[in-house]
Amino acid sequence: MRTVLHRSLVLLCLSAGSALRPAEPQAIANAVDERSGISIDFSADDSIFPTFWLSERIAAKATPLPASERQRSARLIKEAMAVYPVSLLKKNLKAVHAVGSMEFFGLKYGGTNSLDAIYISDNGEEGIADVDLRGEFHHEFSSILLRNNPEAFDTKAWMAALPEGFEYGSGGIDAIRDGKDDLSYREKYNKDGFLNQYGQSDIEDDFNTFAEGMLGGRKAFWEVADKYPLVGKKAKVIVAFYHALDPSFTEQSLRDLAKE
Repeated sequence: MRTVLHRSLVLLCLSAGSALRPAEPQAIANAVDERSGISIDFSADDSIFPTFWLSERIAAKATPLPASERQRSARLIKEAMAVYPVSLLKKNLKAVHAVGSMEFFGLKYGGTNSLDAIYISDNGEEGIADVDLRGEFHHEFSSILLRNNPEAFDTKAWMAALPEGFEYGSGGIDAIRDGKDDLSYREKYNKDGFLNQYGQSDIEDDFNTFAEGMLGGRKAFWEVADKYPLVGKKAKVIVAFYHALDPSFTEQSLRDLAKE
């Protein structure tokens, strides 16, 4: 697990002022996903962020991805994108920004998303595993898909799979600040229907952790889902959500992704 604080920033770009600023000329050679034509951008200047993220309160900043990591990062992002039909990608995503590090609210983050862009950090110094980098893409893209397709998510069924009396926390930012962002699968959370500690921070973060495990092809995800009934119930909600977005997503096709 990465030692850098590793979670998505809850910054939903829901106003006209959230549009990305025009990119400034830069010499970094970007990549592109050949299937969808979506760019994989390695620049790290302020223009990659929605304007209001540059406010004093949010204080968004990034450092460039080391040149030695760009080829691997582009390959892994493309592998993650290959899980999705091209039509689903093009409808919901315009760019992926791969940077060395990101900081918001004075805290370091591993990933976040805006209305139609994903931001992933990988400074290459800590040996982030391939599965974790791909998982970051799935984690962030699931937020975009959930935001764009709320009707496909069965909130009632999800809430029914929570332990009696449970209440989510106040969100991912507070979870990181409070040191409650552990992403490791642990039995004490699994028996209550969660994959990890971070999933208890709010319903979207819980959803994200399931999408990351399932779409990211983690064998451990299905092992936990098959062993713990509440996790299994939530897994079925995730399958139904993605099937509603594209019928090619079935439980079997999603199980077949499990290789790591």
